[in-house]
Amino acid sequence: MTTNDLQAQQLAPRLHKSVLENGLTVISRETPGTGVATVQIWVNAGSVYEEPHEAGITHLIEHMIFKGTPTLGIGGVAGAIEAVGGRINAYTSFEHTVYHATLDARHWSLAMDVLADAVLNSLFDAEELEREKPVIFEEIRMRKDRPELHLFQELLGRAYTTHPYRLPISGSEESVGGISREDILAYHERHYHPENFTIVVVGDVDAAAVLAQSRRLFGELPRSPVAERDLPPEPAQDDFRFFLEEQSINQTHLALAFPIPAFRHPDTAALNVLAHILGQGEASRLYERLRHEQGLVYRVNSSLFSSRDPGLFHVGATLDAVKSREVLREIMTEILALQHFPVSEQELERAKRNLEADFVFNLERAEGMARVLGNFELLTGDPREHDYLERIRAVDTSDIIRVAAAHLQPSGLTA
Repeated sequence: MTTNDLQAQQLAPRLHKSVLENGLTVISRETPGTGVATVQIWVNAGSVYEEPHEAGITHLIEHMIFKGTPTLGIGGVAGAIEAVGGRINAYTSFEHTVYHATLDARHWSLAMDVLADAVLNSLFDAEELEREKPVIFEEIRMRKDRPELHLFQELLGRAYTTHPYRLPISGSEESVGGISREDILAYHERHYHPENFTIVVVGDVDAAAVLAQSRRLFGELPRSPVAERDLPPEPAQDDFRFFLEEQSINQTHLALAFPIPAFRHPDTAALNVLAHILGQGEASRLYERLRHEQGLVYRVNSSLFSSRDPGLFHVGATLDAVKSREVLREIMTEILALQHFPVSEQELERAKRNLEADFVFNLERAEGMARVLGNFELLTGDPREHDYLERIRAVDTSDIIRVAAAHLQPSGLTA
């Protein structure tokens, strides 16, 4: 046992983090008396790391992880968790894949056993692989059939010209159809090793026991060389981009995007507050002006797409086609106003309170707390949300004007 293992760092009351000798990270948050636990394995493997011929392989592996191991047959991974009244699932993002189970805290060690077995020992049976591909194809078609999801993917494909954020996480039917068992084994060997694993356990558990179980299951894995994160940087956008797609649907969907810095940038907190003021909730400027006062839209909202690399400030609306020009003009008017006129203290404080309330809501349940810890660990190297919340609390009216002027310029707009 290394010195680092022996001295698992207590980052906050009941929040512990340690790094095993082989590079694996273990984070635990004790919530005594709750009776519930969530176990999550975060893998630093997302769609941005795929080679062109592997498009969609990360998401395909997420599906195949549940298709059996030498000790757990087909259906056995989920069955072992469900047998004790728990639930198990997984999801894939641009940057990472997360396997997670939530159950009675008495069975948290079983959940870690099962997830570790699935992540490390999946069979990736060739026949099961071919049976699973049509499931992926159906997911791809369903996303295309949902106008808002389809439009956001098209927006990413225009706002990014070189960075892999422009590519669908699920790949295409053609790319997924061509993936073989050998491709999966090669990708798994390249990415599924201890330096790319973060174990997050939240609930009515003991931190020392979580660390001991993590060492038992993962501690003997050999350290592997980690490939450098060599993704093509997105060139600066210097001119407005517009695209239009015609479909036979009842309502028109509008999406706008401006390039913003990566999550770790000091402006992210102010941009998050700005997004709340502009278009989150019925009291936001866009909802009040476009929906309540003028009746121009059925829905409007703004949000951040923010991750390890530069992201997007996104505004979306649902409307009638004949009102598109007017809605676009009104949205840009509100954005330009934020660059020149201070928001009221009431607006600012409401936005900051709402943001903080969102965090508190997520932290009330074991799953949400684990998700916050994992996200902050992978994005910043520190699982605590405290520093980010402090930056949100510190945002003032001048910060809103500054970040709006710096990042929401028409020359960077994709619509």
